[in-house]
Amino acid sequence: MTSTDKSEGTQQTFRQHVVKLKMWLWGFGVLLVAVALLLWSQTISDPFWKHVLETIAVGLLPVGTFILIYEYDTRKEYQKMVRNEFQGVLHDMARRCGECEKLGLHSLSDKRDPEKLVEPFRTTAAGETISVLGVALADLTDFERNREVLDAIRRGCKVRLLYLDADCQEARTHSLEEKRGPEEVTDHIKGTQGNWQNDKAKLPSGVRNLLAIKKYRAIPKHFLLIYPKGVYVGHYLRGRRGNESPHFLIAPGSVLAEQYITHFDELWKAGVPV
Repeated sequence: MTSTDKSEGTQQTFRQHVVKLKMWLWGFGVLLVAVALLLWSQTISDPFWKHVLETIAVGLLPVGTFILIYEYDTRKEYQKMVRNEFQGVLHDMARRCGECEKLGLHSLSDKRDPEKLVEPFRTTAAGETISVLGVALADLTDFERNREVLDAIRRGCKVRLLYLDADCQEARTHSLEEKRGPEEVTDHIKGTQGNWQNDKAKLPSGVRNLLAIKKYRAIPKHFLLIYPKGVYVGHYLRGRRGNESPHFLIAPGSVLAEQYITHFDELWKAGVPV
C-alpha cells in the first residue's frame, strides 16, 4: 500500500467518524429539544399552546430516539447490506460487460438504425471495402443513402452488394416467413435491383469496377454491413421485416465478427454477378 493510499484511507476514516459524531449530536439535540419543550409546556397556562408544545415534544422524542438507535445498532448493518447489494450488482455488471467486450459487442438496438447504414460510407477511406448483404437492399436506395454509397465509390472505396435472387424459391419462402404475400418480396427485389445497375452505369468509368453486385440463392438469415470499423448485423425473424428486427454492431477482428464475415464470403463466392 502506497503512502497516498494510506492517506486516503485515513481521510475516509476521519470523515466516517465526523459523520457518526454529527448524527450522535443530532440525536441528543433532538431529545434535548423535546425535553425542553415538555418542561416549557408545564409553565404555560393556555390550554391551546400547552397542547401544541406537548404535541411537538412527543413527536420529537421518537425521532431523537431513532437517530441514536440507528447510529448505535443499525447503521453498520444497513451499510453492510447496501454494500453487499451494490457489490453484487457491480460484479454482475462487470461480468456482463466483460463478456460483451470479449465478444466485441459495441451496441444493440431493437431495429435497424438509419445512421449506422450511412456511417460506413461516410467514414471508410479510399482503398477499403464495404460489403452489404440483404434481401432487397431497399434501405440503400433512399436518395440520401444512395448518394452516400455513390460518393464512397467515387472516393475510391470498393462496395460489394449481395442481394437475394428475385426468381428463386427462397424469395417466396422469405416473403411468407415475413407474413407477406408470396410474390411481395420478389416484386420488392425487382423494384430495387434496377437502381444499382443504373447507378453503376452512371459512375465514371475509372471507378465503375469498384461497385460489384451479386445475387444469391439461400434462405436469408442476416442483414450484414461489413466495413473496416465493424460489422453491423441484423437477424431476419419470423413475422418481422428485417429493418424492424434487432441489430447489433460488432468490433472488427472479434470472434463474432469473423464468423459473420465468413458467412458473407461464402455467399459471395456462390453468388451470381449481376
